[in-house]
Amino acid sequence: MADANCSGAKTSNGILKLTVAFCLGVVIAIVGQHFTGTKPSSARAVAPKPNQPAANSAEKPYGDLEITSIPFENSEEVFLDRAERLKKAEWVFEPATAAQTYQFLQGVELSDEQKRELLATNSWTVQASNCTIRPSQELLLNLSRTAREKIYGALGQCSSNYAQCFPFRFPPNRFEERFAHSGLSADSVQFVRNLCYTNEGLLSFCEIGLASAKLKPAEFNGLIRVLYSVPTVRLRLRVHPDSDVNQLAAYWGKGGREKRVRPILESLARMPDSDSVSIAYLLPGVARLRLFTFPDIERDASEAREDCFFTALNFFNKYADQRFFDKANSRQALQNDYRLVNEHPTFGDLITVINGQGDALHIAVYIAEDIVFTKNGMNVLQPWVMMRMDDMMSYFPSPEPLRIAIFRKKEFAQSSVAAQ
Repeated sequence: MADANCSGAKTSNGILKLTVAFCLGVVIAIVGQHFTGTKPSSARAVAPKPNQPAANSAEKPYGDLEITSIPFENSEEVFLDRAERLKKAEWVFEPATAAQTYQFLQGVELSDEQKRELLATNSWTVQASNCTIRPSQELLLNLSRTAREKIYGALGQCSSNYAQCFPFRFPPNRFEERFAHSGLSADSVQFVRNLCYTNEGLLSFCEIGLASAKLKPAEFNGLIRVLYSVPTVRLRLRVHPDSDVNQLAAYWGKGGREKRVRPILESLARMPDSDSVSIAYLLPGVARLRLFTFPDIERDASEAREDCFFTALNFFNKYADQRFFDKANSRQALQNDYRLVNEHPTFGDLITVINGQGDALHIAVYIAEDIVFTKNGMNVLQPWVMMRMDDMMSYFPSPEPLRIAIFRKKEFAQSSVAAQ
């Protein structure tokens, strides 16, 4: 997914400042690792055979999940930044003098031919505070990964370099999965991967212009759809005749909704063979109505302001509480209504991404396994979806280690302690 498409994730006015005392000792996991006890699921889980023993237990209170990956997109909004992505390559080093740029490139791992091209200062455009270099297509195609990583890392610090500032990012272990149904040949997928580089721990790609020149039109269109789609998952709960319905109802009916979810669970359990239900039907009102939708500002202009904090704090509500548009109200709700827990997350917990300064960069709602319900930024191009944690974290690259804290509603935290 492109950072350009989730710029709200970077610039959202919803960023909250948590006090040091509030965050002390709450680090649960380093980003990029699964939660303790959570095993990664396959992109498409195989449906169990009829009468297979029930899966819900103390280790899996959410039951037997079927997880399907979906490349989710709004076809009307794809490739809105076409002009920027396809313009002829220019590298702007800023702020930098000609001497500084020359010295930087001397330290990059380049072939002799590449050095001759890039260090030909007579072809540069030099201004008081920057230098612009126009690399050839051949050079761009043949840069080593280490050279691309070093050069593009530097270029990404300057807003004039749109492609390097907003590369498309992939968790390293999700690259092949994202292209599984793209329509690209194996050679074309490898071509794209060869042009990737590592940036802040993620595979990054920004060579759309090269791809446009080298791929067949149909494959290029497939690439664009992959790059601009949101990597979401669809969840279904499979209920068996011997499933523990009480346990399932307690997990999915949290927040006083057990009576609402129990009838469908009991009905499925009475089937002679196992059957499944979409998790969407088991979500509280705010989440259920928004899941797999984009903000519809023509219908309701306020939806453009619904960021991750508004979404997460409204998760258990039947109707959205407009007070959470205000940062002060959101901060107060976190402090008064939630507590930090040092244990495995459960349904409805807030998964909070925190940087080294104690800023809460993002909040998502834990669902089950390694799946969260999330709105990645105050941006009309970002939908409400369920996605895997590592896919979500690709929207929040950081040069410093990020940490995760888990917040739980006090009423649920107290009941959990009482149960123990």
